[in-house]
Amino acid sequence: MSSRLDFKNEKIANYFLEVKDIFLKNIKFLTFSTLLFFLIGIIYSFSLNPKFSVSSIIVSNQPDGDSQQLQLGGLSSLLNATAPTTKLDDLVNIIKAYPTAEYLWDLGYDTVFFGFYYDEDKGIYPKPPPDLWQRIKSKILGYDLDILEKEFGPLDLKNIINSLLNITPLEYMLDDRKKQYGLRVSMTTGNPELAKKLIPDLLTSADNVLKETRIEYAEAQVSFLKDQLQTVEDSDIRMSFIDIMKGHYRQLALLSSDLPFSYKVIEGPTVSDGPVYPNLKFIYIFFPFIGFSLSFLYLYLRKLFILETD
Repeated sequence: MSSRLDFKNEKIANYFLEVKDIFLKNIKFLTFSTLLFFLIGIIYSFSLNPKFSVSSIIVSNQPDGDSQQLQLGGLSSLLNATAPTTKLDDLVNIIKAYPTAEYLWDLGYDTVFFGFYYDEDKGIYPKPPPDLWQRIKSKILGYDLDILEKEFGPLDLKNIINSLLNITPLEYMLDDRKKQYGLRVSMTTGNPELAKKLIPDLLTSADNVLKETRIEYAEAQVSFLKDQLQTVEDSDIRMSFIDIMKGHYRQLALLSSDLPFSYKVIEGPTVSDGPVYPNLKFIYIFFPFIGFSLSFLYLYLRKLFILETD
């Protein structure tokens, strides 16, 4: 068993001697290849555009106890307007939705992102003709290119913003006793000044969409309960309906305010301390490493080929 181990150790020793021999005999070539790839890495880094992270921290402005209203009996709990999710949960669902993009479009972000394509005569943002790959796909899959949108709209704005947007859940300890759910809303972009303006506008637009949705729902519920009151004679049920209507009226009063309905800002948009992309340290280490590795692999394979030929 010991001889077997000695044999293995000998093979490993011979392997390292072979690697050392290749390295010493071709040190100039390896050094040149490593420096060449390092130079390529430097040239490549000059072609990259720096990107910065812009982030804002928000928490729900839902007051204590708002998510758990008074128990008004089984019937009232079924008709309770408060969902098990928080306002901030609803905001997350809406922030990436089409209606929010429509708000931003009307705020002038159509010009910001698609102004280059604007046709003054037609007053639209026409899309470029389908590229070669799009035409090839239409032939292979058998669909008509006429079904594609001919001009940019809120849907295209939504796709761009969603590609930039990153939402990270956070938890905060308040008064050393209560955890409150929060979010870090961030964008990684080469235009941090635009992101500093876009993030607050995005939050405000989503909040407005949420307000409109809640107002529409509350008004529909009030109208429904008013109709039901005309037909219900049981006093307990009537009182439950009235209590629920009061809750809806309170919510309508809050929704009529110009203040944010679903969130409050803990930290406004802040720009990262330096670019987060590209990682120059990684580039300047990775390229020389690749140059050295490929060069050494070439020398090793060449030696094996020569030995097999002999």
